[in-house]
Amino acid sequence: MMARHAMLPLVLVLASCQTATSEGTMKKLSIDAEGLVVTVSAPETFAHRQPAVVTVTVANPTEQARVFCTYHTPFEGIRNDIFVVTAGGAEVDYRGKLAKRAPPGPEDFIRLAPGESRSAQVDLQEGYPLPVGPVTVAYRGTLISGLPDSAPVEVTVTP
Repeated sequence: MMARHAMLPLVLVLASCQTATSEGTMKKLSIDAEGLVVTVSAPETFAHRQPAVVTVTVANPTEQARVFCTYHTPFEGIRNDIFVVTAGGAEVDYRGKLAKRAPPGPEDFIRLAPGESRSAQVDLQEGYPLPVGPVTVAYRGTLISGLPDSAPVEVTVTP
């Protein structure tokens, strides 16, 4: 049973790189996110139980075009546990949507030219109940998107 569960991430990654064409055949879409940099920015404070909007930016500092999948990224909103949110030394439980999707199509990929960046804003409150006090937030990279983790940013949730 353990071996079957260990294969699930690999199956998801392989499925994420293919899309059906109009002829019903499978066409491979390549994720090439090597070298992309993800940053999270946020105001210094958020009011408790109010929108907590963060901006996630993906930048391509390389000399080659790079491609990533929008699944499990802020570019599709918060549909999975895509952030590491900690408060008081413990990870805040994710309580948002858990989306299941068909394999991504061409519209689910973003191509960044050399030097280009894209940003998306999301409200952390859509998935994470933020407690009052200092909170650390970082984007959690995935094999499905191809993006790396971001460095953490610290904010304070005020009463």
